Amino acid sequence: MLKKIRIFFVFCQMILGLILLLSGPISSIYAAEKVSQPIRIKCSNHAPPGHYIHKPFTDIFRELEQASEGKVIIEYYHSATLGKSTEQWDIVAEGLADMSVSVGIIFYPARFLLSSFLELPFIYTNTEAGSRLVQELIKRKPILNEFEGVKFLTGHITPPAQLFSNRVLSKVDDFKGMRIVGQGPVWTKTWSLLGAQSVAMEWPDIYLGLERKTIDATPGNWAGSKSWKWAEVAKYPTEISIMGGFFMATIMNSNTWNKIPPNVQAAWSKILEGVPMRIAKVADENEDVGRKFARDVGREIYTFPAAEKEKLGEKLLPIWQDWLNRNESAGKPAKEIYKTYVEVMKKAGEPVVMKIPGLY
Repeated sequence: MLKKIRIFFVFCQMILGLILLLSGPISSIYAAEKVSQPIRIKCSNHAPPGHYIHKPFTDIFRELEQASEGKVIIEYYHSATLGKSTEQWDIVAEGLADMSVSVGIIFYPARFLLSSFLELPFIYTNTEAGSRLVQELIKRKPILNEFEGVKFLTGHITPPAQLFSNRVLSKVDDFKGMRIVGQGPVWTKTWSLLGAQSVAMEWPDIYLGLERKTIDATPGNWAGSKSWKWAEVAKYPTEISIMGGFFMATIMNSNTWNKIPPNVQAAWSKILEGVPMRIAKVADENEDVGRKFARDVGREIYTFPAAEKEKLGEKLLPIWQDWLNRNESAGKPAKEIYKTYVEVMKKAGEPVVMKIPGLY
């Protein structure tokens, strides 16, 4: 009987040894499989499906995935699925989304005091010139400090803002008493100087506001207006280029960025360098698409007279001076940014409408 017990004990030891022997390779295989799983990145955008921005970014995402050699997959969520326009920074910083391509500085005026330069009145007349300015400011890094807490990937600028209005606009005095969509101090001050009231509003709500006459006008570019369908409810779309446009940053959650292998990060950085000009090209191509949509729904496109536009420029110059003084007093390189702006515009053969005394 004792002999049988010993044989059984030896047999159990052999089985246990075999299990331990096999457990190492099994764990290693499982770990290898776990590591080889691609990193899935949830990318947010608040714009609707028909917006011109989707096609170029879809192409860019495909290139980024290819550059990662299967290590990263980007899952794209548009139409504010992950967050509204005013929440894009927060959802990325807090990790609710890994990435966003539509962090509009206009929605975070307290955070982006320096970057708000890119939304000043009459800053540029076409998207290409504005995009060259964005590239130069990113390259020289004067605005990047405002993106601490996340990984700044790139930024792009939208075409100059026109006005989709329910009132005829043909002279400076026509702005008096109007209620116009605007976010932050730059826009609020602009409309105030023209005798109008600034109304903060989510972009998807603007159509209904124009239709119900709770607002009189909204700024926006032709390229993006088609997706929002503003021309359907705004009787007097007006070419005025009153604002430069919107600076939209592409950012990533810092923890997510750190998970991406260094060689992939390097490859991505090269691809992302060219994003501002790529977006500019697509935006400019879609400007006429937006104009055509307005005409197709029966709208005549009005042009704000050049002589009155000059008067507007004179009236709005204090906004530039205020931006400069506010940032310089806070120790920010506002003068450096203005000089970079003048340099880029001259090189591009573009007019510098706002000439700040002593700096131009």
